[in-house]
Amino acid sequence: MTEGEKDKITKNELRRIIVKIRAVNFKPQKEAFESAIVPDVVPIDEPDDAVSEDAKEQHKKEEEPSLPYGLVTYKTLQTIRNLSQNPGNLHNPFELGETLFLSGYLKEAAIIYQEALIRKSPDDAASARDRAWILFQVGNCLRDDDQLEAIKKYGQLIIEYPNSPWKELADARRTLLDWYLKDEPRKLIAERKR
Repeated sequence: MTEGEKDKITKNELRRIIVKIRAVNFKPQKEAFESAIVPDVVPIDEPDDAVSEDAKEQHKKEEEPSLPYGLVTYKTLQTIRNLSQNPGNLHNPFELGETLFLSGYLKEAAIIYQEALIRKSPDDAASARDRAWILFQVGNCLRDDDQLEAIKKYGQLIIEYPNSPWKELADARRTLLDWYLKDEPRKLIAERKR
């Protein structure tokens, strides 16, 4: 087999994987999850009255991130960030991780999902489906910022839960991330545009 034929096969396989990934659709949640934590009182910086209105407005714009689905307020996010320093204190980390993921706070969601994973026993058959989903979600949370760790989580799902409904998609995403890391397609595209 020539090098050109191998490249063509690899391209076709990559296209097939990308089509598989794009074919997966997640249904939006109809209701927001209830808060899984009881927030402690968190001190919030109050603006000084002597500060001009322009400075107050600029400060407000900098501190308040946009909240994609309205599920998590800025004050709640502050509390979650404080609690994520010690996630063992969370009442229901699985639901909180889901809420953060759906709200677009992937870094925070990854930390909380990790705690949920710790609490689900790998030996318990009843929690196997949840563990597989949590591993998949941790991979999804990390795939943009920490590709190597995302690959590990997808791989762990594939090995530990070979009958999971998420196995095939995890394998496709792991392969795609591996390809991104090896071939650095963004760098190739940037060079091509020059």
